[in-house]
Amino acid sequence: MNIQNIIDIRKYVSIREHKNGKISLQLSLKALLDPKLKEIVAENKNKPMPAAIYSASIQKLARIVHIEYDTKLIDSNELEEIITTKNRAQFNLLVEKYLSILST
Repeated sequence: MNIQNIIDIRKYVSIREHKNGKISLQLSLKALLDPKLKEIVAENKNKPMPAAIYSASIQKLARIVHIEYDTKLIDSNELEEIITTKNRAQFNLLVEKYLSILST
């Protein structure tokens, strides 16, 4: 996963629910039609999850992704900001920070 992958994915994602180290993300219908998104999923499908991510699951028909994460390593406000910010510099800063944390 890299910054470009996250940029490509986040345009299709909205936060459905977020509390206590658990976030549910809603994927738009357009996500299902984007070949780039399918490519990103295929590239990362068999990779082990980072230690900061306890679990991730997908409800395909509902287009919902559930992620449970370590709140000591991932700040919930920053996670939401990565998904919602329109400030490209802030987005890049946060993504670089978490790519570093998640790659260890």
